[in-house]
Amino acid sequence: MASLDGKIIVGSEEWCSFPDAGLPAIKARVDSGAATSALHAINILPFEREGRTWVSFEVHPLQGDRSVVVRHEAPVLAQREVRNTSGAVETRYVIRERLVLGEQSWAVELTLSNRDAMGYRMLLGRQAMVGRILVDPAGSHRLREISAEECRALYAHAQKRKDGLRIVLLASNPKLYSNRRLLLARALVHDPAVLVLDEPTNGLDLKAKHQILEILRDLARSGTTLLLVTHQIEAILPEIQRAVLLREGRVVGDGPVSDLLQDGPLSALFDTPLQVCQANGYRQVVPAA
Repeated sequence: MASLDGKIIVGSEEWCSFPDAGLPAIKARVDSGAATSALHAINILPFEREGRTWVSFEVHPLQGDRSVVVRHEAPVLAQREVRNTSGAVETRYVIRERLVLGEQSWAVELTLSNRDAMGYRMLLGRQAMVGRILVDPAGSHRLREISAEECRALYAHAQKRKDGLRIVLLASNPKLYSNRRLLLARALVHDPAVLVLDEPTNGLDLKAKHQILEILRDLARSGTTLLLVTHQIEAILPEIQRAVLLREGRVVGDGPVSDLLQDGPLSALFDTPLQVCQANGYRQVVPAA
């Protein structure tokens, strides 16, 4: 491993690992122009543990491969506003994890962000490099080279199972709970990356509604993108991160669920005073006092 004055020399892209997070190999873009480091994460959910805020999230560590899913939980250090590559400002959770790069390891701060549209699952910024790394922009994989076969072996334990599903669909009435489950199963036969759902709990009793919602939550946690169309606030899953509010065919709100599913925006949307109550990640609305 090349070094100079005790600093390791890396290329513009390198394989690194976060062993404590269950990530034995992840390719990083080394970018001294970026202040912070970022890790690809989806289904990011905050929760409380022993009086402290934690966050759970999932990672598809291999670019272009949604079959590998690693789940992890970590304490939240902070929430910071970060300007992404398109120039938009995002509020991200910040965690600290042990980075292994070559033969050295140290703790680094990571912001969590969906990097599906990016070329790398990991961005290594200059704050993590200060005093430890020198960058050779013309080089790449100076520390470690990992083949596709090695990657698959490293993540064999994290592969989503693809058991065969063979069904004969005889359902005709989609309003029945049992038939609705069959229709959902039919949609999942080909392991879709995106699932569009139009009022999936409409007309169901409470037990059936909760069962359908738990099925959908499992899909969201496994990495399936859900596009949910509903007028029932209580049917919006805790895993849903973005909301679009429509009124009379026009978009009147578009942004994080935490911002839009509040008293003010929903009262304006439905033109009546409403109060939002929240429990176990779900929301309900009641008339405002």
